[in-house]
Amino acid sequence: METETEMWYQSGHWPLVGAIAMLMITNAFAFWKIYAQANASLKAQVRLRKIEGLKEQISQFYNPLATYLTLNKKLFEALGPHTFPENEHKRNAAGETWNRIKNECILPNNCEIKDILRTRIHLLAELDSPLMYTELYNHISMYDIFQDMMCPEKT
Repeated sequence: METETEMWYQSGHWPLVGAIAMLMITNAFAFWKIYAQANASLKAQVRLRKIEGLKEQISQFYNPLATYLTLNKKLFEALGPHTFPENEHKRNAAGETWNRIKNECILPNNCEIKDILRTRIHLLAELDSPLMYTELYNHISMYDIFQDMMCPEKT
């Protein structure tokens, strides 16, 4: 008589089917949650590696290059040949000052720039043009050759 009062879901295989269905649903949800967390973790790691790559590009290539180029530009603008006065005595003093600045600052900076371009060009950003840096390297190399020709006693 007890079996007649049992509901359909309480008799036969239905309790087992219900338990299996609940296990499948909870396991599917757990697997989905694990997949979502793993996917989010992977995306975070990819973003982190990209940020680390950008940090290396900036700190090892772009910042040092910009620093040396800016310093050379400021020195040239402030003391370069175009700033020499008309007065011969002052012009000679300005020329000596310029030669000293050139030899002690600009030429060593140029060596550092060439070293950066030679050894760290792999840090160039994807969208950046290597041609511009090749032209800069050539310009510095030609300036070095010109300086060697003008002052052969240094070599």
